Amino acid sequence: MFLFWLGRLSGSFLMKRFPGNRMLSLYASINSVLMLIVVGGFGMVSVIALFSSYFFMSVMFPTIFARGIKDLGHHTKRASSFIIMAIVGGAVCPVLMGRIADISSMATGFILPAICFAVVACYGLFGYKVRKLTIV
Repeated sequence: MFLFWLGRLSGSFLMKRFPGNRMLSLYASINSVLMLIVVGGFGMVSVIALFSSYFFMSVMFPTIFARGIKDLGHHTKRASSFIIMAIVGGAVCPVLMGRIADISSMATGFILPAICFAVVACYGLFGYKVRKLTIV
């Protein structure tokens, strides 16, 4: 939890100097690599990688939330409720990780968060922008 706190504190400081979407992508990419190190099963290095991920996760939800509701006008309330409901992934993913661990190993289960962090990195680079929908 100390690393999470330290990440939130330093992340807030860094976001005053760098765009939030770039920080989100960078931190998510780093977490993807850290999860692959955990999957690799490198002993203490994997343990350190797992604990280090807390530092880089710290700014993700607030940044995703802020970027997700930015410039939505009258859709802001609905969008924020959808983002909050999406937190259910935090209940579903551990079950899937457990299933993967039952089939193979606990370290292999960390492939799932590696994929999730890669999706977050893509969101930070490409998916946060508001697009106009045209209905034909």
